[in-house]
Amino acid sequence: MKIYCAKCNHVFSAEVPADGDSVPCPKCGAPVKFPENKLGPGTVIGDFVIERALSKGGMGEVFLAKQISLDRPVALKVLQDKFLDDKEYVDSLFREARAAGKISHPNIVQAYAVGEEDGIFYFAMEFIRGETLKQILKREKKLEFTMAARIIREIAGALDAAWREQKLVHQDIKPDNILMGNFGEVYLMDWGCARTFGTVPESLSGTPNYLPPEFLMDKIVTPLVDVYSLGMLLFEMTTLRRGNNNCPIRRRRSPRCTSPAT
Repeated sequence: MKIYCAKCNHVFSAEVPADGDSVPCPKCGAPVKFPENKLGPGTVIGDFVIERALSKGGMGEVFLAKQISLDRPVALKVLQDKFLDDKEYVDSLFREARAAGKISHPNIVQAYAVGEEDGIFYFAMEFIRGETLKQILKREKKLEFTMAARIIREIAGALDAAWREQKLVHQDIKPDNILMGNFGEVYLMDWGCARTFGTVPESLSGTPNYLPPEFLMDKIVTPLVDVYSLGMLLFEMTTLRRGNNNCPIRRRRSPRCTSPAT
């Protein structure tokens, strides 16, 4: 396991200590606490040292980490062990990172790096101090229309950039995937379900409550999918109700894109 010495900024490999909970840094000799597990504080994955856990969802776990080379905080998403041998989930993680990395827009969380090390698949992204729209709605019940309209306008701008630059359709617009910064900033995240225009997904990509009925009946991916989802989002923000709860359409659903967002 690779661990990090905060005293001299040295990364080194170490084995579980036979005695105690620390190992000496080979560079400066300072005692370094050995991580409690492979994702514990002090563990180094790629260019990132884990500091603490932030959240856990259906696909992965997100940690606050530090990018060692640039000395900046990042959000590090790590794929859960149970999905390591599932190609669909691994591909989704890489697709999410690469889609975000191709788009430059102030309302899209920046992608920093994606990769695999020692069997751990990770995606490092911009760390935003704030909370998800889902958390806000749970607390506030519903939003004033002017606030809801501003959120829709800014997310629409992000989707427009994705379409103009890469012909990408997000396909999973929902409160879980919208992050609100502490100063009112609005960010769109989680591009794991994104597809390019004209493709026909093998399985449902997205969350049925926010998808248009025609898409649920095997129609091709178009920007209208996101337009409909924005309408559903606006409806939910101002009424705290979901528009498609009683939709009778059923179809085999992708486990990746219908599980809780991380």
